[in-house]
Amino acid sequence: MRILKKYIIFHLTKKTTPFQAQQYNMIMSCLRRPVVTLDVFKTLVLIVVLVTRSIDLGSMIQTSSSTSTSSSITETTTTLPIEEDLCHPSNFRVVIKSGARPKYRDRRQLWRNSTNCAAAYKAANISYTFLIGLPLEQTLDPNSHNQAAQDTPTEIAVSKALREEYMREGDVDIIPIRDVYDDLHLKTFQILQGAVAQQDHSSSSANKQDDISLVVVHDDEYCADLKVLQDMCRQGQVQVPAQSTGATTTDKGQDQQQQQQYIYGGASLWNKPSYDIQKGFDGSFSPYFNGALYVLSVGLVRSMVHDIDSKLSGIYASHSEDLQVGRWVAKQNARSDTPSVQLLANRAIILTV
Repeated sequence: MRILKKYIIFHLTKKTTPFQAQQYNMIMSCLRRPVVTLDVFKTLVLIVVLVTRSIDLGSMIQTSSSTSTSSSITETTTTLPIEEDLCHPSNFRVVIKSGARPKYRDRRQLWRNSTNCAAAYKAANISYTFLIGLPLEQTLDPNSHNQAAQDTPTEIAVSKALREEYMREGDVDIIPIRDVYDDLHLKTFQILQGAVAQQDHSSSSANKQDDISLVVVHDDEYCADLKVLQDMCRQGQVQVPAQSTGATTTDKGQDQQQQQQYIYGGASLWNKPSYDIQKGFDGSFSPYFNGALYVLSVGLVRSMVHDIDSKLSGIYASHSEDLQVGRWVAKQNARSDTPSVQLLANRAIILTV
């Protein structure tokens, strides 16, 4: 019995788990009692079994705990880093349409001081810029060849104020076209062209923190709800069967089993025309989102700005900015070499300053 006692002490005391300590106390208590009803052999067998099982169970508990910890670590490390999560807000490029006249300067300052727009964008590390054209006060004659033409005193004063704002705020960019409403579709084209240029530059550089997944365009009276924006982005990241996109295999490539969809989203969708001016010159209609806020996949934007019909859009329809954007999107959706486009409407996406 003394030998058995030493064997038990050796195997149990080298383990320090509470479970094994409990088993040790129970077995030692049994050994201190006189063996009356069992012969010595049966007692030895019983004790050896208890010792063996206590050791094995302790090992199982430790192994289970280790496995659980390992599993938890694995789950944590599978989360994408921010710079690789294309739907993280820091990978959205926001362009804010604004005007050159003094009243728009006041609106920009109001936007900058807002908590639900400017503060939210900054907290999410979103890149945003106010895009402004050049001031125009005078009437221009397209047939004039006046080489001595110059800005008016008012235009010069406004331009100086824009320059000061540009230097002071760091969130303004100037597009070198006259800031007139009738040419807003041309200003929008340059806005989208600039967003693609930024994305292409970041993709070719070693720094991937500026990668863009979505281009968001809105007026200086609004901003986007970031959660809704992320949800829209993730819908576009989902790989879908080609036939579920509404395109036939001949339309979108018969060898493509799975494809990522482009997205075109916004708050208010015109899905059918209510007025003749919403149609193209040929009577056709393309769905479009209200120009107050809309969202485009960067790949879709790239296809749009590289298409000659986007640049010469006056051939096909009126100069309305949002109507033109809808036609540019429809043109790309009809192509056989680009992903299909989802139209995603959600009124909750737009917030007022």
